[in-house]
Amino acid sequence: MDKTKEETLIEKYLSGIADEQEQAIVESWYLNAEEEGEIPGMDRIEEAETKVWNRLSVNKLQSKRRKLWPRAAAAASVLLCAGLGFYGYNNFYAEKQIAKPDIAPGKNGATLTLSNGRNIILSDATDGKLAQEGGVSIRKTANGEIVYDLTPVAQDTSITDHKINTLHTARGQQYQVRLPDGTNVWLNAASSLAYPTSLKGAAQRVVELNGEAYFEVAKDKKHPFIVKANQQRVEVLGTHFNISCYNDEPAVKTTLLEGSVKVLNLKSSVSGTLKPGQQSVIRFSDNLLQVRNVDTEEAVAWQKGEFSFDEERLESVMKKISRWYNVEVEFQDPSKKDVVFGGYISRFSHISKVLKMLELTGLAKFTVENNKVVVK
Repeated sequence: MDKTKEETLIEKYLSGIADEQEQAIVESWYLNAEEEGEIPGMDRIEEAETKVWNRLSVNKLQSKRRKLWPRAAAAASVLLCAGLGFYGYNNFYAEKQIAKPDIAPGKNGATLTLSNGRNIILSDATDGKLAQEGGVSIRKTANGEIVYDLTPVAQDTSITDHKINTLHTARGQQYQVRLPDGTNVWLNAASSLAYPTSLKGAAQRVVELNGEAYFEVAKDKKHPFIVKANQQRVEVLGTHFNISCYNDEPAVKTTLLEGSVKVLNLKSSVSGTLKPGQQSVIRFSDNLLQVRNVDTEEAVAWQKGEFSFDEERLESVMKKISRWYNVEVEFQDPSKKDVVFGGYISRFSHISKVLKMLELTGLAKFTVENNKVVVK
């Protein structure tokens, strides 16, 4: 940014006419400069100190269920998702951030376990054919997706050889697979999906999930698609939905974007049918099944490359960060687990950017020590 634009932006902030993104940028300058030293225009930014911290104090007094600044969230989408600086933001801090130790975000990667026990590390595998299971050929595409193709013989016959493949993602990994029936699945970090290579020829298309995945199910009215996920069973014909069933979370959540799904609680035998825009929640503590209306964007944000928090406890927020950045999390102050956040930020930013945006609330501080995030 040249000096004229910088001074203009600060003048707008001090006079109260800056828009949300502009206010967030100035506040970010101040907060970063406080830790990292002087930057161009720091003398004027310091004039904004009272406004910055007064607003924080007022917001904290209004509610402990404090959201990320709407302005900060708006700026995050520009600064972090695009990877470019609003008015050249990154140009100010490039040298400082390169020199500062940081943790990179997760990336595409997974391990495919074939029915014979052979493991294929997909990040190391070359594009093209990986293996063949019965009448199905398994290949890796140029964009890193796993695809199952029926051989000509298999397309004309009924497949009865139920070979099971399992796709595993470690912490810090995600992956996409197109199943033999044409269903597309995006697997989140620390998750696994088991499925038969004979999926297309089966009377019921049954897969088993641990962790989290987003499904776009190929339509087939004669052959229901069934997902077994922890203590629930989800049955669909053709639809888009997300399931989160991590063992370290308090509940299993199924969120429907389009179509219709039937959710069955396997322990209580209680079932419910979801409409688009609804989410089922089965709590491990009491096995109750609850259906509620939700903002589906929050549930599938991870699949679109974002973290999205909607009135979410910091303990849950840090679990997501832990899985994606493959870090340990330690709460020095256990009461911080119950602080509630809202907002969104890119999943493709280094961890320091994510933690910085969370710190803008003024409700928690974070330090990174080796591969551990300490919450204070």
